Amino acid sequence: MGLMGILILRRIGLLLIAFFRAYGLFYLLKHVFYPVLFKRRNGCDSITRLQALIILIYVAANGVAMGVGIRSASQLQSRASTLAIVNLVPLFFGGRMNIWIDHLGMSLQSYYLVHHWMGRAVVVQGLVHAGLAISASVKWETSRSMVSGVVAASTLLAIAILSLFYVRRWFYEIFIRSHFFLSVTLAGAILVHITQHNHRAIYLFVAFGCWCFNFVLSGARVAYHFVVARCSDQQAGKPRRGLSRRLRQRRSLGYAMMNGPYGTEMNFGDYETVVLFAGGIGIAGMMSYVRRLIEGHYRREIRTRRLDLIWLLERECHEEWVKEWMNELLEMDKNYIFNAHVYIPDPRHRREPSAKSKIRIDHGEHRRVSKFYNDPNIDALITSEVAAEAGRTMVAVCAPQQLASKVRERTIAHLRGDIRFEELEFRPDTVD
Repeated sequence: MGLMGILILRRIGLLLIAFFRAYGLFYLLKHVFYPVLFKRRNGCDSITRLQALIILIYVAANGVAMGVGIRSASQLQSRASTLAIVNLVPLFFGGRMNIWIDHLGMSLQSYYLVHHWMGRAVVVQGLVHAGLAISASVKWETSRSMVSGVVAASTLLAIAILSLFYVRRWFYEIFIRSHFFLSVTLAGAILVHITQHNHRAIYLFVAFGCWCFNFVLSGARVAYHFVVARCSDQQAGKPRRGLSRRLRQRRSLGYAMMNGPYGTEMNFGDYETVVLFAGGIGIAGMMSYVRRLIEGHYRREIRTRRLDLIWLLERECHEEWVKEWMNELLEMDKNYIFNAHVYIPDPRHRREPSAKSKIRIDHGEHRRVSKFYNDPNIDALITSEVAAEAGRTMVAVCAPQQLASKVRERTIAHLRGDIRFEELEFRPDTVD
C-alpha cells in the first residue's frame, strides 16, 4: 500500500511538471520573462517585466529595512549608514568585466542592472545619512570622523553625477577612470569614518577583498569592452572617439591583455530551426554562432536543420564587413542549412519602383544570400520561419533598439510552446 502510494504521488508529480512545462512556463515566458516594460532609449538598456518586478522588490525591501523599528532621526541615520555599507559590498565585485558574472550564471545586462540599482540605493542611503548627520550637528568640527564623512558624501554625489547616462556616453574614458578612483576614495573615507563601529568595517574588508581579487585577475589596468567577431586581419568593428579610434590610427600595437568572454552563452544547437536577426554592426555578435551551428551540424553534434540570418544594413557598403567570412561560411555549409537575407532600407540606396526589389548575390556556387532594397516585414518573416519547419524554433536578435523591439514583439505574438526568444549580450546602441 505504501509502495502504491509512492508510485501514485510520483505519477502526479510528473503530470504536474509536464503541465507546468506545457502551460505554466509558456505563460511566464509570454507575459513575464519576454515582454519589455521599459524600452531602451538613448542607449539605455530595456527592462523586462521580470526585471522590473525584481527591482521593485529590491527597492521595497530597502524601504522597509529603512523604516521598520525607526522611532527617531538618529535611528534612521544609523540604519541608513548600515544599509548603505551592506549594499556597497556587491558593487565592489566590479562593473562590466569580471569573472563573477560567469559564476553567478546571469546575463551581462542583468548584472549591469543590479549594479546600477544597488549603486542608486547606496547613493540615496548615504546621502540620507549625511543629511541627517549635518542637520543634527550643532557646529562644525574638524574631527577625523566629520572630515571623512564629508569626503564620503561628496564622493557619493560625484559618483552619482558622473554615472549619468550622457556623461557615460560622451565621456566614457573619463567616467571609467574617475569611477575607479572615486570608488577607492569612497571605500577609504567610509573605513576611516566608521573605525569606531568595528562590526560595520567587516563589510568593507569583504568588499575590498572581492575588489582586489577581481583587480588582480583583470591585469590591474583600466579595461575596455569589445565584441570580437572573428580573429583575423579583417575588422568588423566601429571605431569611436577613444581607445578604438587610437587603435585604428596606429599601425601596430605593443601588447594587449584579453579577458573574457563574460556573460551567458547561448546554446542554439538544441533547436531544429534557428532564426537570427542582426542590425548594422550587430552582425558581429551573430557570426560566431553561425559558424558554430554550421560546424556542429556537419559533425552531427546538434539538432539544427535550418539556419536563417536576416541582416539589416545601415549602408550597402557595410556588407564588406563580413563578405569574406560569409563566403567562407557558405563554403563550409556542405549540407545547405544556411541562408542569409540582407536588407538595405536606407532611402539613398532604394531602387526605382520599376526595378527588381530583390537581387541574388552570387557567393561562389551556392547563391544562398539574397539582397533586398526595402524594409523587411518582420511579422511576415517570423510567421514564415516558425511555420516552415516542425520542431523547436529559436529566434534571436542582435540589433539596435528599434529592430530588437520589433523582433521581440512579433516573436511574443507568435509564441507557442516550442518557440523561444533570446537577445544577445551585445547591444549595439547601449552604453552601460
